[in-house]
Amino acid sequence: MRPDPRFEIGVPSPADIPELLTLYRNYASGFRMAPVIGESRFERYTSMVDGLSLDRFIVAREGGKIRAVTALWDEHTYKSYEVLKLTFGIRAVSTLLSFLSYFMKAPKPVRLHEPLRQLSLVMYAHDDCPGALGALFRHVNNTYRGSDYSLITLQAQERDPLFRLLRPFTGISVKSEMYLFSRDGVVYDTLSRDGSPDLFDLVLTL
Repeated sequence: MRPDPRFEIGVPSPADIPELLTLYRNYASGFRMAPVIGESRFERYTSMVDGLSLDRFIVAREGGKIRAVTALWDEHTYKSYEVLKLTFGIRAVSTLLSFLSYFMKAPKPVRLHEPLRQLSLVMYAHDDCPGALGALFRHVNNTYRGSDYSLITLQAQERDPLFRLLRPFTGISVKSEMYLFSRDGVVYDTLSRDGSPDLFDLVLTL
């Protein structure tokens, strides 16, 4: 996919953490429910979650300012998926990918009784600049196409405007239902009147 020349893509340094925390805080303020990623939580994630160290984050900068961030997490140490059945369509696509891999970088085919390797995009945010986040997604696609990963996955609330950024990508959507429970019933009334989307910290709920 064509890179966006407006943004410089790179790995953040420890000196960038305060700017990242500000970006996370501002991004979360646009949702009716969102995780609060403060200094202690960020440090806990990057030091205790296997495969989520700071060097697994990438940022998009514009004029030296961080406009978007996401982390690339391979969660196979916590859970993995074994392919038990292949539909005709998946078999056909896998055969095509195997053929194309001789001529170009292609995603790893899905094979029966083999782990389904996935790279998850987690802890993403942007500074009122969805184009910067889209540039990161394109960068990840270009970098990992032809690697050991069959899929790049992302989880978000169905009404999240984020899905507009994914329209140029080829993929499938899997829907899951989640329920909110609260001891204080006022929470339900408050949320029902708020039409903004939700930002759940799904992938890191272990």
